[in-house]
Amino acid sequence: MAKRIVLAGVLAGLVMYAWSSLWHVVFGFGATGIKQIPNEDVVLSAMRLTIQEPGFYFFPGFDESAKMTQEQEQAWQQKYMSGPAGIMIYQPRGGLPLSPAQLLTECGKDIVIALVLAVLMAHALPGLTGFSARVLFVTLVGVVAGLETNVSYWNWYRFPGNYTGVAILESVTSFALGGLVLAALLKRRPAGFDVSSAVKSG
Repeated sequence: MAKRIVLAGVLAGLVMYAWSSLWHVVFGFGATGIKQIPNEDVVLSAMRLTIQEPGFYFFPGFDESAKMTQEQEQAWQQKYMSGPAGIMIYQPRGGLPLSPAQLLTECGKDIVIALVLAVLMAHALPGLTGFSARVLFVTLVGVVAGLETNVSYWNWYRFPGNYTGVAILESVTSFALGGLVLAALLKRRPAGFDVSSAVKSG
């Protein structure tokens, strides 16, 4: 059973990775809500001169290491409300847009997620009596995963609503497809089977 869990997890992870690749590269849904900066060359030129370190930038900024006085906080709030305000992930030296390391990391991430889902499904098999119930189980985990991060980014960082909706839909559909694979390979758990001990024993 442990080998079947690993096999199911790896196959489901590869299916999820393939779907994500289609979603972004072929269908182009990953670009939903993303806009190009007007007069980009002028803006990038100024950024090259003023921002030298890569990082996650929040603006208007403030020094989190120092406690602001009430006057400083009020001044910052006024500056924020006046705009512009936002966040920026910045790489001053650029790099490959789709490097082999990034693709392998993404694939590995999907496989790890699917392996975790396989273990969860194996634990829940006594209560998942049908194929559709097993698929729904994994799909609902995808709903949780999609909502958890994406809604927070929309709420706190003002990610576009259409970008957020599409990202949640990608998560749900990806988990559903992975769930189809897991549901097909993990059908029932033998009586007295202990998943944790089986996984440890390989």
